[in-house]
Parts: sequence; structure tokens; C-alpha cells
Amino acid sequence: MKVILLKKVKGLGNKYDIKEVADGYARNFLLPQNLAEISTPERAAVMEERKAKEISDAQKDLEKTEALAEKLEMLEIAVKAKAQEDGTLYGSVHAKEISEAIKKHHINVDEKQISIKNPIKKLGDHEAIVNLNHGLEAPITVTVERED
Repeated sequence: MKVILLKKVKGLGNKYDIKEVADGYARNFLLPQNLAEISTPERAAVMEERKAKEISDAQKDLEKTEALAEKLEMLEIAVKAKAQEDGTLYGSVHAKEISEAIKKHHINVDEKQISIKNPIKKLGDHEAIVNLNHGLEAPITVTVERED
């Protein structure tokens, strides 16, 4: 029996693949679990359109994410913190403060997307990385300034 996979099935294929499977496997497992549907020429054409649309949407999303990464790399992010005379901070700067500083530039970045190698405990420039969709990363420079 020919079926169109509605989800990725381990050992069989990916979403929208058309596969020839045993009748019992289709009737007893794939169809009841909503993992596949019976293939007809009409359904195959519809699935091809959906597959093309998903690929197109994913490409557009990738382009938007790449543009966001470029925008983030060019930003000058400043965070104010209380510090001692020698430049040591009383606390430390966390991803939450960096996220709030980025939001001031009208860009929404969740604090969970920001990774800092070492805790920021001194005034000056520090590196952080924003982890974006599609496995993209945007390195940013965070300038920690003395709070008045």
C-alpha cells in the first residue's frame, strides 16, 4: 500500500515522503497513529504543495534570522552597574540585563538565548553570544558602564 507520511517515522522516511509499505503496517500502525495517510494522486499533489510551502517558509525564516544576526552584531549594547573605585562590580551582569539592554533597540531577544562564557564582574567591554534559530549565533559586545 502506498502511503504519504505526515510525520517523520524512524526507519521509514521523512514528512511528506511517499512510501510503499505492507498493508498491515499501514492499517495497524501508521494510519491509527496519524503518522501517514493513504496516497492518492490528488493527496500527493496537495502534499507536494505543502512541502514546497514549508521549504519556502523555512528559507524566509532563515533570511530573517540572518538579518537579525547582522543587526545584533552591529549594536552597541551598554549596561549600567554599580561598581567600586577599581572597576569591580558589586554584583555581576547577567543575561537578563543584557536582554533588557537589547530590547531598548527594539529587538526582542530572550535571556535564555544569551550565553556568557564568564560572569561579567568588571567594567569595560565583554563578549556574549546570542543563540538564534537555525543554529546561528551572533557575537555581541557588551559595554559595562559605571552607574551614577
